Amino acid sequence: MIKPPALRPFILTLAALLALPAAASDSTAVLRGLQQIQNIIEKSERDAARAREAQERQEAAEMQRLQAQQAQEAKQKQAREAEARRTRDAELAALTPPAPWGGNLVFHRRLLENAPNEQQASLRIAGADSATIAADGSHLVYLAEDRRLILRELPSGRERVLRSNLDRSGWYSPNLPADAGTLLLSGSNGAELMNLQGGRLQQWQEADISAWAYKHSVIVTKQQFYPERFCRWVGQYDVRTGQATSRLTLDPPAERCVSRINTAGQLEVLAIDGDTVRHYVDGQQGQRFRGDSRRGSSDTHLIYGFVGELPYVVSYLHANQPNTEPFRVWDLATGKLLCELPRSNHGSLSASAEGDAFITSPPALVSLPSCERRPLASSGMLNVEGGFAFQYQPGEVLVRTLPDLALKHRLAVSFADQRGGGVALRRLPGQPRYLAVGPWVWNAQEGESTEFFDLEDGQRLLTQPGGLALTGPYTQLGKRGFRSGEETSSQFWKVNLGQPRVDTTQTFLAALKKDKYETAAEYRARTRALSAPFEMDIQVKDYDAEAGHFVGEWRGVPIGIPLAASQARRLDGISPLTVKGQLAPVDEDFIELRDASILLPDGSSQPVARKPLAPRAAMPAAAAPSPAPKAAASATASAKTQAGSSCSGTLAHLAPKLRAYSDPLLAEVRQAILSAPVHREAAAGARQQAALAEASAADAARSAQQTDGGVNSIARADAGTLPLNWPCEGIHASAVCMYIAHGWEALAYRELAANKACAPG
Repeated sequence: MIKPPALRPFILTLAALLALPAAASDSTAVLRGLQQIQNIIEKSERDAARAREAQERQEAAEMQRLQAQQAQEAKQKQAREAEARRTRDAELAALTPPAPWGGNLVFHRRLLENAPNEQQASLRIAGADSATIAADGSHLVYLAEDRRLILRELPSGRERVLRSNLDRSGWYSPNLPADAGTLLLSGSNGAELMNLQGGRLQQWQEADISAWAYKHSVIVTKQQFYPERFCRWVGQYDVRTGQATSRLTLDPPAERCVSRINTAGQLEVLAIDGDTVRHYVDGQQGQRFRGDSRRGSSDTHLIYGFVGELPYVVSYLHANQPNTEPFRVWDLATGKLLCELPRSNHGSLSASAEGDAFITSPPALVSLPSCERRPLASSGMLNVEGGFAFQYQPGEVLVRTLPDLALKHRLAVSFADQRGGGVALRRLPGQPRYLAVGPWVWNAQEGESTEFFDLEDGQRLLTQPGGLALTGPYTQLGKRGFRSGEETSSQFWKVNLGQPRVDTTQTFLAALKKDKYETAAEYRARTRALSAPFEMDIQVKDYDAEAGHFVGEWRGVPIGIPLAASQARRLDGISPLTVKGQLAPVDEDFIELRDASILLPDGSSQPVARKPLAPRAAMPAAAAPSPAPKAAASATASAKTQAGSSCSGTLAHLAPKLRAYSDPLLAEVRQAILSAPVHREAAAGARQQAALAEASAADAARSAQQTDGGVNSIARADAGTLPLNWPCEGIHASAVCMYIAHGWEALAYRELAANKACAPG
């Protein structure tokens, strides 16, 4: 509190100063003046004291008001939190399978209906250091954590172990060359080519060996980059048989080698020693010339590379830090330097299979040997393939035809290269009509996706997680572990383009809806045969040894995985568990995953034994739809409940069916119903009252639909997706609330009628 300043010292001093001239003439008058000033001072002090007291009283009252307000707000917050907890508990209770089913793969259908459309992985390999899929999608090969090399047939899932007990101290990279029917396994201790039954076709066991499949050959190089730099020999082998077709031995060794297979199927090698470059074709030396003499700093490397299949070579300085050193382009026929071209630190000079040369970043086309450069943008990425130039810039890809560079499509894309890993602009293997835009598969992170576009009409057709695999028609997302004990895995999503895609889960759910012309018996008979493939990741909490099942959660709701203890021990500590099977209806509320199996860490599957489900007490029969709204219809269905489950003193057991809306009107109606006593007098006229309530609900629904505005509130109320804080204010909103309240009223009366036989009194 700010107090007024003290007035006495100031006024007394002022009075003394004013009294000096008067003291010589009239001391009495001065004394009277001082007394008058004293009275003014005292009055001022009394007024100030009263003001202070009033201000203190006001501040105390304000403090009390604030404290009361805070207490009221805290009380309201506690009430809201308590109501929210009750709502969550009630909804969880409604979604949780009955206790006798707790150890089975059973869940409420609402978990599928309300969940977003999730793209289930077509393939999932757990505990794998490396996984690769064949170009035709027929096989997948992976290295399990126990160092077994495993080949899986697709789509049957049958597996074959090709190698066991591979050296744990080394690294391995398996590959399935296109159209070869073989498998190439490269690693830190050499390389091996085998057939798909595991038979060895060729093996290279020397140190410092690198091998890769290229066209219809395997190129094998013996070279080292650190601590010593050398290249001793390069060999070409038939990818189907492993037979050697060409070999170049360098004596003395070169510092570095660069290899390719030319259009004639011959092995070409560049051997680099300092600034001297030798060009070999099929083991015979052709041109020898003085090449690039640039060296840069200690962390800079001079790189040579072929420009696609063109008769040109490019050299450039590569460094971790940005540099402006240009590309240098060399003519292989003459060994002459053709030109220098501007380069960014992340750009490269390449050429398409059709011979169109281009710089990836910043995007530019290059005419060789004239070196004419046609810039397309100051930033972004470029790829040229099949007569098109695909130019990426944030938010879009420009599709241009070659050679005129006419704009064919402007594609809006979502992927943004925020981590600097680059953008993959690739046509789908085997289906060049479609363009894939997304992260490179080795850089793809959780949450990143690849988009697919139709190059004929420019439409976006599909979005899938991960990056497009380097070989087959799948997107792939891998989690790699570099330290012992880290989890590793790979997921694959099949790219289905050029054929209709069917959402089997939604088709299954749609088939569960009852036709109004079906009898209950016909409905049960039809849905009994329904099924659909499904995959779910279950968070494991514990194992119940007495009941023989894992205790877990799926989408926040309890679920069990029946598994014998001897089998469950193998999965100790693994969560989530991936379970695959077939969806099948248990009743109109619950669904079971049958013919289920768990994907084990080594990539194999563990079947899950199905426990028979005991009949659920008070199972509602399938209700025939009526002209009344769904809320009233659900009340009619509830009336058919068996008396065994609803014979209670109140209607409190209806809580899961009455959503806990926060509006006072609906909250009051809900509480009144739940606390309503059950007795014969109430049950006597219940059916008539239920019919009246259903008619009122129908009237309210019509009023709500006439003022709907396209938001479909009645449908949301029926589906249980209307916000719990829905306000009962305004014409439309209040009509929706009346629809809900009368629906609840009808439900309560039908329940009373069903309880007539067992009501007390």
